Amino acid sequence: LLNAFDCAFHVLMTGSEEKRIQMVMEQNQAGREIAKKIIERSDHDKRGFIRFAFDEDWLNPKLYDLVKKIHSDGWEVGVHGSYDSYNDAVKLRNEKIKLEKILGAKITGVRQHYLRFDIKTTWDVQQQADFRYGTTLGYNEALGFRAGIAFPFHPYDSKTQSRMRLIELPVTIMDGVLFLEEKLDVQEATKRCIKLLELVKRYNGFASLIWHPMYWGEREYPGWRKTYENIIEYLSKQNVWVTSSEEIAEWWLKRC
Repeated sequence: LLNAFDCAFHVLMTGSEEKRIQMVMEQNQAGREIAKKIIERSDHDKRGFIRFAFDEDWLNPKLYDLVKKIHSDGWEVGVHGSYDSYNDAVKLRNEKIKLEKILGAKITGVRQHYLRFDIKTTWDVQQQADFRYGTTLGYNEALGFRAGIAFPFHPYDSKTQSRMRLIELPVTIMDGVLFLEEKLDVQEATKRCIKLLELVKRYNGFASLIWHPMYWGEREYPGWRKTYENIIEYLSKQNVWVTSSEEIAEWWLKRC
């Protein structure tokens, strides 16, 4: 729709399947299976209309601008691996190729959905999918250093008994831990994060933060955005390098 208009901005907005089911159950006083069928029928009809009227698949990511806009503005775009891709090299590689075709550029980094990780398979899967770095090793229910280390590193391949080409950039802080698990307010959340970052700074280390854009609304999620802003303000006054994961990986490779 409106492809010829440069002023039009195309965004695909979707809700999680579970939330959609719950909403339809409440609205229609229906059971779970009936709610799922209502959703499937609605999606089928809408998709069919777009196909009939415009000869397009409404789920074709090439129709939407947001990812391309982020990339064209100079920000890094990486793969957010789907739920089961953490142990499926073919699936993860296909997701990478699909995104690269949309952007017309090479993708170097990946983070698995929900930080899903299996030490026996995930690094190997990511390397097979031709990623330069991964940044999944971390906690989604706690803060801190899951690998016991605050530096990028090359994982060890037990099969070849050698280090992998892949670089791991461990996760240090995820927003959900602060507000969903520990239920902190802005002041306490900011204090906890700065305490961890001070520890990293003391040892000239590395920290990776995850802040989800879906929690950016201050009215719906009070404190999430403000805490992030507090962290950025703190870092701006320190002698530290704040940059993208891609730049960290490139810098680390040059040192190795």
